[in-house]
Amino acid sequence: MSAPRYRVAEGVASTDVDGEVTILDPRSGLYFGLEDVGADIWVLLAEARSVAEVCDALLERYDVDRSECAADVQGLVDELVGRRLVEVLPGA
Repeated sequence: MSAPRYRVAEGVASTDVDGEVTILDPRSGLYFGLEDVGADIWVLLAEARSVAEVCDALLERYDVDRSECAADVQGLVDELVGRRLVEVLPGA
């Protein structure tokens, strides 16, 4: 079985201002903010990627252990999925 791929959920709006991503959840009307690495992860998820693919891109930019990166990315992805800001792609 292949690793799940994630993407920003349909209808969720975001904007990047000076490296900080502001996300609007249209269902709740709530705003969320991500800075630095979190903002990078959000941008990568806009391209529908797996956690491993996100880590591959982050490891090119940051000095971090792969297993730590994977755990941190999965934690953020799980939180975003729980808030319905990110979804698992069908068939993943």
